Amino acid sequence: MSTTLFNLQLDHIVHLQHAYEQVLAKYGFDSLVIYSGHASHHFADDHAASFQTYGHFMHWVGLADIQHSWLVIEPGKKPQFYLHAPADFWHQPTQLPDEPWLSVIDVHQCAHARAPHLEGRSAVIGDIASTAPDIRQVLNAETAPDEVVRALDELRMFKTPYEVACLREANHLAIAGHEAAQAAFIGASGELDIQLAYLAASRQRESNVPYQNIIGLNGHAGVLHYQHYDITPPSQRYSLLVDAGRRFRGYCADITRTHAGPDAPAIFEEL
Repeated sequence: MSTTLFNLQLDHIVHLQHAYEQVLAKYGFDSLVIYSGHASHHFADDHAASFQTYGHFMHWVGLADIQHSWLVIEPGKKPQFYLHAPADFWHQPTQLPDEPWLSVIDVHQCAHARAPHLEGRSAVIGDIASTAPDIRQVLNAETAPDEVVRALDELRMFKTPYEVACLREANHLAIAGHEAAQAAFIGASGELDIQLAYLAASRQRESNVPYQNIIGLNGHAGVLHYQHYDITPPSQRYSLLVDAGRRFRGYCADITRTHAGPDAPAIFEEL
């Protein structure tokens, strides 16, 4: 990763710290707590649904799969990152990248899911209702008013140079996937194989895509949110629609491309 991106990220965190301090001062809070969220299990099953970290949490740390963790923002102090990192032989322990942003955020590794200790008047944002009752009882914070959440939402609308760089890289990686998908289509692949070619070239697992990729051949391209991948290639290839993205540090590419096939009428290519 380039030194430039690291420097931009440090500037980005300074910008967020200043902006959050202004919001806290305006609405009379001493601190703001952000909950990362966590995956929910399917009903009557031990398998969890796909998950991505709460957007305001990712705004600070750029990690899309952090669960049961907290960020505490206080004026004039380093952000406090309470990272849930259980000692679990079933799964790979949570590991943070060795990057400069860790020098401006204090990290506390927590073996068990718990709420951070707070002083003064605190506001909390995130899916707190889904946390365990004992965590909600311990958490000394009130649900952030709509005005606070709205101010933080608006803050995410205007991208810092670091965020622009992340978006640019996400699109660069996604383009590689789209080029591979087109090549697979030319090679007479079916929808599933085109999807696999996209994932391989964009260097991501299917569980990591920012949204389910749409890979539609022929009439399937006319279904706005086509959700299947046929295994067998069609006998005739009129067209391919690829609506697929890539995530980079929490920032997502979203690219849609349509390609004419060898059996497409000439009018299709002219349009």
